[in-house]
Amino acid sequence: FPGSRKLDKIKGKKMKKLIKIGGIAAGVVIVLLIAVVLLANFLITPERVRTTVLPIAEKTLQREVALGDIEISLFSGIILRDLTVQEQEGTENFVAVDEVELRYQFLPLLFMKVVVDEIRLAGPKIRVTRNSDGTFNFSDLLEGGKQEKTTAPAKKAGGGPPINLLVSRLAVSQGELSFLDHAISKQSPYSYKFDDLVVKATDISLDKSFPYSVKARLKEAPLKVKGEIDLRGPRGSAEVALSDFDLTSFEPYFRESLPGRLGSLKLGLDLRAEGGMDRVSSRGNIVLSQIDLTLDAMENAPVHGARASLDYDLSSDLKGAVLELTRAAADLNGIKLEAAGKVSDYSSAPRLDLTVKLPDLKLSQALAAVPESLVKNISSLDPAGTVSAEFDLSGPVAEPEKLLEQGIIELASVQAGKAEIRPELGGKIDLKRDSLSSRDLSLKAGDNRADIDLKAANLFGKIITVNSTITSERFEVDPLLKTASAQAGTGKKRPEKTAKKEKSEIGPFEIPVKAAGSVFIDSALYKGLEVKGFDLAYRLENNVLTLEHMTGEIAGGNFTKTARIDLGRKGLDYQADVNLKAIRANPFVSAFAPKAADTVFGELFLDLKAQGQGVRAEVIRRNLSGHGDLRLLNGKITGAGLVKGLADFLDLEKLRVLKFSELKGEYTIEKGKLQIDSDFSGSNVKMHPTGTVGLDGSLDLSLDARLSPEYAGRLDDSGAVTRFIKDDQGWAQLPLKVGGSLSDPHFGFDTSAVQQQLKEKAGQEIKKKLQEKIFDQSSPQEGEGKDQGEPAKKMLNETLKGILGN
Repeated sequence: FPGSRKLDKIKGKKMKKLIKIGGIAAGVVIVLLIAVVLLANFLITPERVRTTVLPIAEKTLQREVALGDIEISLFSGIILRDLTVQEQEGTENFVAVDEVELRYQFLPLLFMKVVVDEIRLAGPKIRVTRNSDGTFNFSDLLEGGKQEKTTAPAKKAGGGPPINLLVSRLAVSQGELSFLDHAISKQSPYSYKFDDLVVKATDISLDKSFPYSVKARLKEAPLKVKGEIDLRGPRGSAEVALSDFDLTSFEPYFRESLPGRLGSLKLGLDLRAEGGMDRVSSRGNIVLSQIDLTLDAMENAPVHGARASLDYDLSSDLKGAVLELTRAAADLNGIKLEAAGKVSDYSSAPRLDLTVKLPDLKLSQALAAVPESLVKNISSLDPAGTVSAEFDLSGPVAEPEKLLEQGIIELASVQAGKAEIRPELGGKIDLKRDSLSSRDLSLKAGDNRADIDLKAANLFGKIITVNSTITSERFEVDPLLKTASAQAGTGKKRPEKTAKKEKSEIGPFEIPVKAAGSVFIDSALYKGLEVKGFDLAYRLENNVLTLEHMTGEIAGGNFTKTARIDLGRKGLDYQADVNLKAIRANPFVSAFAPKAADTVFGELFLDLKAQGQGVRAEVIRRNLSGHGDLRLLNGKITGAGLVKGLADFLDLEKLRVLKFSELKGEYTIEKGKLQIDSDFSGSNVKMHPTGTVGLDGSLDLSLDARLSPEYAGRLDDSGAVTRFIKDDQGWAQLPLKVGGSLSDPHFGFDTSAVQQQLKEKAGQEIKKKLQEKIFDQSSPQEGEGKDQGEPAKKMLNETLKGILGN
């Protein structure tokens, strides 16, 4: 169409005009660039940089600054070699860099944009020093920086558009950061350094975050850090990895707070942290390995080769001083501990609100985790089972005794012992503030089971209050005694030094407990005896244990016992009151004195009140005292010892079994001896034992035995001797003495008693014969008075009395 052709001609003319203008502008730009290059090469020279930049840097840093070669390329960048910044005082270098290279793009400068392709530092060495007053060799630079006001992004003078800074790459290679600390010791400052320092950062900007990475060696341990930095916040993140770092090289920093001697300790880190000025969060893992530590409080229990780790996830409100612990899982040689919650006001008055858990702790594993010398006595019992616990802690750290809010401890098949029967404890213990109570707590041992109801209060106070009730339908003690005996038999012989230590008395004990409780067992088997209705009640207060009562039925009778033990006295002071009623003697004696089994029979009644002090045998014998009485009805005594000794001494076989209707007596205990005064009444033997039985088994007794006519006749068939020791009923009286010991008694006659007895008997015989010879022959005739012979009898009695005595 005609109109469209005209329009195309107009457009063509305009396009040619634009091209012509663009060509002219390009030519101008080229000319300007050529002029800038020529001018830059004339003005920006190494010498001008050295004379212009160095004085400004020295004035700003207040330190001497030196440069080596300077290489300048207007379109590509600047290279500075051998840059050094000296210490403010002295000749040491604060910073020294082999080479600093700056590579940038020229054209973006025309648009107020600084685009740096690379900033590279080769071989930088930085020397940081802490002075004895706590200041650093760069403290003056920080103070100067605080006085300056900076804003980002930067603006041109006159309020022009902001300058955009973009750095494509920052690289530091072969760096070294050394630290010299005079605050630890003025005479011998502590030093360490980061070697092989490599730093990288890309896309560095003032208005967005950019990544970075750092690598170095700290005391030969590899350190890696990577993350992002946002200079607007400032904010950032870091992933830190450190392995096999020897913490003992930093011991000067924590030696004073270490309660012992540290042999070795390695640190490993694998964690991430992120945040800004207001809030920081972190998670990761911290590992302490090769722990060799000897605590001052446990010199004999050094820790060797231990390992501890911590997995955590936390965040901190820096302004509010609140630490929120999402998760913390600690592990010490297999002992695990978990925690979650928060810590408030940690910078001033820390307060905890935490839940702490001990998950499924195996006792065997726990023992292996601690020094062997601490648990060698426990380890021999081969403990097993699992313990779990959970505690809610709330309150100020300054009052640790008030932190426990509530908790629970669960015991699962907790047992100990190496014999066939191992006591097993199971159940739960609930805690609330300063008190605890049991739930479904029971003790099992073989077929035995006892239910335990336990309550305690004032756990963190000066005196803990405890109440307990133990009940069981049936409990066999004998298998447990065999277990204990078997374990004792496998024990090693104690060395002589240990035996010497045992000679000292135990106590006194300061027990911060006030306790009361009871034990009730329907049926118990103890040393072969069935005890029915066993009932015990006790009380512990002010270091005094009182057995209020212990009662039960045993061997057809019953027993009652009360006791009091003062634990606060060295060697202990004790009192006891024991009463036995109608107990069958043989099973009772066989159970409690196995060596005398099947030797004593009858129905036993016993009362004993005793008091004493000491736990060693010689001390007990010296201090024990008491009194009581004993009755044994319708029984017999046989076997070795006294009975056999008596039968052998009199050569009378029938005396090997002494039957009696009643044996009764009173006794006192004093100065290690049992003083007795008793009577033995049998159909063929009667005795009146008196004297002492030592607590060590020694004997000093007078028996005053009497034998029936049947037994007496067996002593002397002819009667030539026994006629002098028989009474009117034909019973032979034998004044015997017993010495030696219970296991080896020595029998003999009481010579003084025998002499007196024979004298009396001889007088009676002489008197009788004289009366028969004199008075029977001159008896009164029929019709004479009966008293006619009395003067003669009287005169005879007086004459015999003068010859034979009374």
